[in-house]
Amino acid sequence: MEKLELLQQYRSIHDRVLHDPNGLNPRKLGQYSNQLHNELLAEMTEKISLIEDNVTPLLRNYYCYVVSMLETRHRILPYNDIEFSRRVGEVWEKFCNLILQNQFSSAQTIDEPKASDFFQKLDTDINDLTIDGKPQKLGELKDLISSLIGNIDLGLDYFGESNGSVFGIDFKSGFGSNEKGNTERILQVGRAYRYLQPSTKLNVLVRQNENNNYLKKIENSGIWNVETGKNAYLFLENISNCSVISFLETELSFEKDFNAEIFKDIGKTVNNRDQYLNWYS
Repeated sequence: MEKLELLQQYRSIHDRVLHDPNGLNPRKLGQYSNQLHNELLAEMTEKISLIEDNVTPLLRNYYCYVVSMLETRHRILPYNDIEFSRRVGEVWEKFCNLILQNQFSSAQTIDEPKASDFFQKLDTDINDLTIDGKPQKLGELKDLISSLIGNIDLGLDYFGESNGSVFGIDFKSGFGSNEKGNTERILQVGRAYRYLQPSTKLNVLVRQNENNNYLKKIENSGIWNVETGKNAYLFLENISNCSVISFLETELSFEKDFNAEIFKDIGKTVNNRDQYLNWYS
């Protein structure tokens, strides 16, 4: 199915939302739009999966869904910087997961370890220690370490295996001045994985090429492999065996595919519109 036909189908949702008889406020209308877009996305994905033999039509379908969903939401309730940044980050992460999780991908999703696995191994390792036959000291040591670690969450954006290796991936739209807390979380999770599953290959994939020193701190940790921009997509191609770059180079262009009036209007309420919509550089 071609891009214009897909865009037409998704954009028909806008009229349905605007003519909703229930008198919903803008926030509720935005949620209703998301619901209708998600329902159509699932329907179209199923249809396309049955008739196509490669990943490109699935990526095209998802991209058209994103264009229409962002357009409709802005027409209902104009985006600001924070909301647009958050939304683009969410849909870009799902785009990356689609590359890995489709019937043409050679990557296979598996269950990631849980925090309980980490603490169970920690408990076992400490119990195996001998400290002059003083079990009280062992208990105090376990309590101290557990209190310092806190409620660690080992959840990653993707966890799977490909070509005999296990991969953990954290997707980030970009690293800005407010990423200190997230950087520390990523480093903590990385250290936990190195202790629990040292063979797992940990990766941070970032949409933006230009990032700040918080990302450099992760890259210099020796725990995480960091890929940005085109290299992030090449990494995804490598573990999924799905062609991505050709789609990005020939079909993805938000400025061309957005309704021109809406695209211009988003630029008035979102200072970094072009930065957020630059998915390939």
